[in-house]
Amino acid sequence: MGMLFNNILNIFRKKRPNKAFHKAYEELKILSKMLKSDFVVLRRLQKQYIRQLKKKGVKFAGHSNLSKTLVIEEELLPKLKKINNMTRVRFNSAKKDSCSTVPISAAEDLELNRITKLLHEVDQLLIREEEIKKKEKTIEKLHLIEESLKAISKILKEFHFIEMYGLEKNILTHKISPLLNKIFYSPDIHTFFNPNTKKKETLYEYSITPNQLKKLQKEAHKINSYNDPKYKIDWRHWWREEQKTEIDRDTGYHKEHINFELKLDGEKKNIHLLLKTA
Repeated sequence: MGMLFNNILNIFRKKRPNKAFHKAYEELKILSKMLKSDFVVLRRLQKQYIRQLKKKGVKFAGHSNLSKTLVIEEELLPKLKKINNMTRVRFNSAKKDSCSTVPISAAEDLELNRITKLLHEVDQLLIREEEIKKKEKTIEKLHLIEESLKAISKILKEFHFIEMYGLEKNILTHKISPLLNKIFYSPDIHTFFNPNTKKKETLYEYSITPNQLKKLQKEAHKINSYNDPKYKIDWRHWWREEQKTEIDRDTGYHKEHINFELKLDGEKKNIHLLLKTA
């Protein structure tokens, strides 16, 4: 499990529930349970439609889109379950008179409001099964689901970035490491054939060792903590504490890699990191 919603979960672990938050616990408990159930249905339909289209031989970026919305299955669903369990316990505890004497936590108040607001936004973006079934073609149903999940993945990422690093700060003073400079300014260029576009495409790639990857992840956290708009390391699987390799089966690029976008001094590059032995 990754780092999404860590602020509120850490507060729940460390602080006793307060009677003043009784209604907030209840709302979050109901929201998290409802959304978890809806996401399970949506993810199941997404995989079902992908299987059906593959059987028919329809060309589309099925695996890639599953990967781009993987945050729903790998991170959001487990966290919704955890939030639901913890708010249920806090809701029941907050009924007791003893909880009225617990000091009100400003941090908990802030995080409860932030999470509840976010989940209401997620609820608005989430396409429901009855809307999907109005479409006749399977590909149209799949597009509806994926548009919804991508939009939700985007706001989760934005929420997480503010949760981790706060709002925009000062100009970056951190010294960029030689490794990061090499990755950005001297990547290899790889050419491959994409069966979806039926064209040759090029991308940047760079080989690093597992130890270099660990150092890069630490540096990414440091750079992102400045929240300087001209400098950012943006992992595709941003919610993971440790990045793992994947294969883009649908694009024709079959090397195991880690996909990330690097911005240095305002210039962006999307780079595929390849892991090599030390």
